[in-house]
Amino acid sequence: MNKTLEFYSKLGRPLTAVEIARLKMDKNHLSKTMEELEKSAIKKEIAGYDGFWGTQGSDFAERLQKDTLFDEKWQKLLKRAKWFRFVPFISFVLISDSMALGMVNKKSDFDALVCAREGRIFTARYFLNLVFSILRARRMDDIKGSSPDKFCFSHIITPATLKKEGLDEYGIEIWKNLVPVYGDESLIRKFFEANRDYGICPDINLLDLRFKYRRSNLITQLIERLLSGRAGDFIEQKIIKPIALKRLAKYIAGKPRKDRVIVSDEELEFHFLLTQ
Repeated sequence: MNKTLEFYSKLGRPLTAVEIARLKMDKNHLSKTMEELEKSAIKKEIAGYDGFWGTQGSDFAERLQKDTLFDEKWQKLLKRAKWFRFVPFISFVLISDSMALGMVNKKSDFDALVCAREGRIFTARYFLNLVFSILRARRMDDIKGSSPDKFCFSHIITPATLKKEGLDEYGIEIWKNLVPVYGDESLIRKFFEANRDYGICPDINLLDLRFKYRRSNLITQLIERLLSGRAGDFIEQKIIKPIALKRLAKYIAGKPRKDRVIVSDEELEFHFLLTQ
């Protein structure tokens, strides 16, 4: 537990007892967590203030200030999350990075981990970009701080790539805090189960009150039916995929400093070091 507090204190985010119990995958023993915290505080191994816990010297005032901004940004995000119901061939959407960890500032964007249907990853990406571009709610560049309150769709998976390998310490903390905002609960649970080794507790993550939208609308379902057979296969493989691959190759080639890049029928991931 002290190691967890040290990690989050370095990020400037002391934790509540509820958050600590959640990260420990211990939803039923909040009282036990409180006892451990109080014992550590008596030994001066950690510090507590107004319901928050961190290492000695933690900036508790900064956490309170960030929480106000954090709440405001989540209200904006959830208002826009309803539009995922209008995107064909996406199974679920999880919010990650700064919005999952609570490490936000006024220029923070909304990083989303999207799961697309098997065999329709490029079609799903096309509709995803189209819908949120029309809404002016999609990040369009890789310039740091340029797209506050806009969605970044840099990671799209499929049922074949639910399990994520090789996460570092920071990545593991993000994975533990992923917030479902849209999609099929059974498949989200399957994703969380596949990544249990990273400390995810499906029973806790799926109870998040921010998980508001679970079904697509009738228009979306109609489009999926029309494009679910051979016609959809043709459009995916012969039209959308070739165009996407050509554009992505040019886009990736123009990035001198790459972090993680994956382009396949099962996964799309584009993480670059952001320019100033």
